[in-house]
Amino acid sequence: MTSVERIVEYCNLEPEAPPETDTKPPGDWPSRGHVEFDSMSFTYHKGLPDVLHHITCTIKPTEKVCLALEKTD
Repeated sequence: MTSVERIVEYCNLEPEAPPETDTKPPGDWPSRGHVEFDSMSFTYHKGLPDVLHHITCTIKPTEKVCLALEKTD
């Protein structure tokens, strides 16, 4: 029953941000399928603290990337 209760709880959460924002990449982005990050930090929403810090990586065309994040308190 705990799983069902958790799903019900998640369904009733207030959204953190709208599903889409006004900030969008150019229509042809990425044109080559190549993405490069140099000391990039990410947040869930403007004004919230960073959740990923100083990421540097290159994602080549056809490569797949998965990020698995764990909340720590």
